[in-house]
Amino acid sequence: MRTHTILLAENDRDDQELVLLALDEAAVDADIVIVNDGEMAIDYFVDRAVQHRPTSCDLMLLDLALPKLDGLRVLRQLRWLHRNDTSELPPIVMLSDSADQDLVTEAYRHGANGFLCKATSYARFAEAVEQTVHYWLAASLHPSLHRRAIARLAAVDEGPIEAGVVL
Repeated sequence: MRTHTILLAENDRDDQELVLLALDEAAVDADIVIVNDGEMAIDYFVDRAVQHRPTSCDLMLLDLALPKLDGLRVLRQLRWLHRNDTSELPPIVMLSDSADQDLVTEAYRHGANGFLCKATSYARFAEAVEQTVHYWLAASLHPSLHRRAIARLAAVDEGPIEAGVVL
């Protein structure tokens, strides 16, 4: 089992391969779950909430141009569904073929944690993916990561946690 899980919401097969290649080249220790449309992205979180299970991904890469529900609508719905505690959501980084400032602004206004433009050279995109993943999964402290670490420890350790152990 890998250390982290990344949810990739992307319908374009070529763009999926582009992201997967960038993650592989960055040696990211993560399981990658791919959903192909906006409804599947929402269902990923709703199914877990209905089953009273914590969100099982540590980072979401969300394309703006998804079928059924576009990425901005998915972002708004996820923020609304978790309006009482948005810390239950993983960081959400938007992916787009456009660097249009209005789109970037709208994404951040609705709660995006980051925005990456796919319409650049592969080398620049791969570097941006590596830096983004490193920041959210290794450098940054985020409540969803902490909850998952505690859940993993509870599942592995049958006995009590020793006092004074810092995670």
